[in-house]
Amino acid sequence: MREQLYGYEGEEIIVSDVLLNMDEGRITIFDIPDKPGCCSRVFHPVAAGGIVVDMILQNPTKPGRSELSFSVPLKDLPEAHKLTEQSARSIDPDTKVIADSTIARLFVFGVGMRTHTGVARRMFGALAERGINISMINTSEACVSVVVDRARGEEALACLKQTFTVA
Repeated sequence: MREQLYGYEGEEIIVSDVLLNMDEGRITIFDIPDKPGCCSRVFHPVAAGGIVVDMILQNPTKPGRSELSFSVPLKDLPEAHKLTEQSARSIDPDTKVIADSTIARLFVFGVGMRTHTGVARRMFGALAERGINISMINTSEACVSVVVDRARGEEALACLKQTFTVA
């Protein structure tokens, strides 16, 4: 059975699947200058190294500074870390770059998520009830994905499959 939620016009939305990816790692750059060109300078060598970047999150942390995180395939994490550290330090030697291999990424798929309410609320609520922290969130018209601690990945998957009644 699939979970059915409704949008403002009463249109049906179906959560069709929940998936878990344990094959990603995360790079985080702390205290990088928040100015034009910094992201380009970070991602250029990573792309030149043939590394696929998926989820990207940037937030200001204080005036003129930000934190930048992104996911890469786990097999590419050491090389992505090295390339990112080199580029970040060339921007500002005070930046700190870490690689995290202990993440899991969950995906909730469904049609029309952009125009309907309830999917994120139920997803985040179900994880919160089990004390599973979310460290990154990404959305699209058909998917909400979150990063959680790898040790809780399977538990989070079971939780979300139960919440949205998908097999």
